[in-house]
Amino acid sequence: ILRNYFFMVNDGMGRDEYVNNIEAYIIQECPKVQRIEARAFIRELETLYCTSLHKIIEDYPEINVSFQLLSISHREIISQIRDSQNEFKRYLDSLNNRDKRITDQDINFYHSVSEKDFGIIRFTGISGAEKNRVQDINEFYVKNTFSYYGKNIEKLYESVDAEIEPIQLENFFDLGNKIVLIGGAGLGKSTTLNYLFCNYEKLYRSYALKLKLDLKDYAKEIVEMKRSVLWCLATEFSKRIPHGVLSLEKCQDIIAKQLSEGKCLVILDALDEIPTQNIRSKVRNEIETFTNVYYLNRFIISTREVGYLKNRFDETFLHIRINKFDFEQIKSYSEKWYSFTHDTHQNGGFTNFWNSFNSEVKRARCQLLICNPIILILALVIFDIENNLPTRRVEFYKKCIETFLTERENRKGAFIWSEKGKSILAMSLTIPKIAHHRFKNLNANVGYKFSEEELKQSIKEAIEIDDSDLIEWAEPISQFANYLLERTELIQEIDENILDFAHKTFYEYFLSIYFTKTSESPDLVRLLRKWIGDSNNDELARLIVEVVIQNNELKQHAMIMDYLFEALLDSRNKNRRYVFWLLEDLYEHNLIQPKYQKKYNKFILFHPNFVESFEKIHRIHRIHNIHNMVDSPKEFNQYDEQSIANYFWEEMGKGNLFLVVDSLKYLNGCYAKNVIAQDKTSLTTHIYELFKIGSYDGRQILSNNLSERCFNEVKFFMDEGLSYTLEIPQIFLSVVNLIMKIDFHDQIDKLLECCFEPCIKFYDYMSLDSIAILADKACTSPKHFALLLISVIECLEGKTNFFFEHILLYFANKTNLFTTASKKFLISLWKALNDCVDYESFRTRMESWKIYDSCYDLIFEKNFRLYVEHSKGLHDEDIREYIANLDDTNNAS
Repeated sequence: ILRNYFFMVNDGMGRDEYVNNIEAYIIQECPKVQRIEARAFIRELETLYCTSLHKIIEDYPEINVSFQLLSISHREIISQIRDSQNEFKRYLDSLNNRDKRITDQDINFYHSVSEKDFGIIRFTGISGAEKNRVQDINEFYVKNTFSYYGKNIEKLYESVDAEIEPIQLENFFDLGNKIVLIGGAGLGKSTTLNYLFCNYEKLYRSYALKLKLDLKDYAKEIVEMKRSVLWCLATEFSKRIPHGVLSLEKCQDIIAKQLSEGKCLVILDALDEIPTQNIRSKVRNEIETFTNVYYLNRFIISTREVGYLKNRFDETFLHIRINKFDFEQIKSYSEKWYSFTHDTHQNGGFTNFWNSFNSEVKRARCQLLICNPIILILALVIFDIENNLPTRRVEFYKKCIETFLTERENRKGAFIWSEKGKSILAMSLTIPKIAHHRFKNLNANVGYKFSEEELKQSIKEAIEIDDSDLIEWAEPISQFANYLLERTELIQEIDENILDFAHKTFYEYFLSIYFTKTSESPDLVRLLRKWIGDSNNDELARLIVEVVIQNNELKQHAMIMDYLFEALLDSRNKNRRYVFWLLEDLYEHNLIQPKYQKKYNKFILFHPNFVESFEKIHRIHRIHNIHNMVDSPKEFNQYDEQSIANYFWEEMGKGNLFLVVDSLKYLNGCYAKNVIAQDKTSLTTHIYELFKIGSYDGRQILSNNLSERCFNEVKFFMDEGLSYTLEIPQIFLSVVNLIMKIDFHDQIDKLLECCFEPCIKFYDYMSLDSIAILADKACTSPKHFALLLISVIECLEGKTNFFFEHILLYFANKTNLFTTASKKFLISLWKALNDCVDYESFRTRMESWKIYDSCYDLIFEKNFRLYVEHSKGLHDEDIREYIANLDDTNNAS
């Protein structure tokens, strides 16, 4: 207050106005202070001002001018601080609001209706739906587990287990109020959000106006009709209160008031189900704007994880991943399911059922498949009817559909069919064509859903009858529509006369059947090219591939698999990651034929660093889920280690060690053992050991054992293995890496005779601490400088500027790994490489640094020319900015 008084009393605000503001502020913030005390305090401020500051600035005009300039600047700063403080105060007030029960009758009525709607689980695979049974979510829901990724969703594709934090549903909003819930198809994202809606008060000990939207239902209104998210929420609100009680405008007013006060929980479900990327992006932008305007509230948005990075939210959103079921969750869900479908006191009850089911799961080797809740439901239904389980995902859908449509009904004999009705049921493409009818209309109308009449129209189109025959077929069509709705669990009424498939995965399965049966192979390839990696269609693409393999129509099968491997080998393909995931799943479930297994395993041999990140994800996201499964396999390999080891030695026989040596660094230990077992020398043993100890962190103290191992490998590759060191850049860099760690520099001149082609291997084999040591030596030693140039130019062809950018970022963090001399030297080196117009001027620069030696002139010139040809001018804007900032900082110091 004292500071603000001195700086603002003569700055555009009258004395009386400012004194009144100060007094009101004191009374507001300090309720126990009497008004008379506040006024006395302000008088003391005035006295201090008049006797000191006021007198000074009147006696010294130059100080007066400076003060005026300072006060104007200060006013702007204070204004921003005041605004920020007011916003933060609003946020704190909104937290208090969450403790208060809502008394508004319209809101409470809306809540009661919504909780009835969201409080049921519509698809459970229970009882054939002949009793129209739905299950209370609180009785049937099995709590999921979740992983916290925060702002860095990229960690989803690169993290190791220790970096992933578990989080409970009741802690979602502990670290932020904008959450993106991501997860694979069928993992229960929507069910979890419904459970959160119904149990919000209990989970969070808080009260709010709870609002939930299915985004695909409102995408058209948001994008084409330019409706606001507020309008969509109000429309959904108005549907669940008595008709005519409140106008839509009044609903918007109610919601806007609650949002402004931070009293809302807003759930936005299924962003991924919006059909096109363009529309998804626009809806995402609207959501970001909406959450920024009404930032006091809690928001949670769900989407599939595939393709999310193309459509991600900004860094104010936190990311939480829903995990697959683990063993205990599988068992818990199975027990709930069993209790609703069986007499728990007959035939040994659930214990006998579970033991039999678990044994069949192990026989069919489908442990990983049933970690997905939707597949688990299908498995329980199939096992209950047939006492066996398939081994492949697509077979689960096929068998379960057959069960829903015919098998359970045949057992009960409850539905009486006409002959024409039976013929519709017998047509294999009837429901796939219904799915395609929905697909076509959804592309034309983002918010499309069936009515009962539209369902009948789609059946008419599916069975391909003429209008002249409609009278004859009207009753069978109606009968089949009623059967789908009343007896199966495939299509359900989700609102009054609004129908949809019970689960998106059923819709996708039927679509995959349609496309594989009706499309030519080149058309299927075009669809896969467009859909793989797309959040809305990736699952459909995967099912198409699985159905193609299942059908095994040779031409179609060959064309699809050839396309997948062509896409996998195309390094420019942005969806390459998702193609590999697809092939990995196929391999894991024995869906890749032997001739394609060879292609698959050879890709892994030649691209092991690409594969390694997937192996980490594999361990984290899959094995972790079933670690408690009795007699379950403990490892699920992505590849055949023995076959790849054989291919390794084939390439060795052709003299291609350079092409395959990375596999000894990145693939698993079992693979390395298979390679080493076929080695009649000790070469691969030494290479494997060299790579393994190269990952040691040199900033720690070397143990005697590790120091000895490092020394032994350096000695081997500098003596009898020297030819490999000079010809294979991966070995060369690993040796340089170790030499720096163990301070063994006596034979460095040997390394300068290297003869490999320029490559991009530096990042994989050189650690930052080794570069720091090498840079420190290079400041004064010509041979170390030559070695540095080879490492960061010859072994980083075309990417050297990325190295310098990384180093400068490291410097900006003020770490002490690099000495002051080495920092200055690396900056000077980059400037020289960019400023010098020819090698002669670069040589002059080296001479000024006193590190030029004519013995290494060829190395200096070669690397200067390599840099100029492949790296100069590439991505250097950030480097120039960093250097300028560092120069400014050093000058200020």
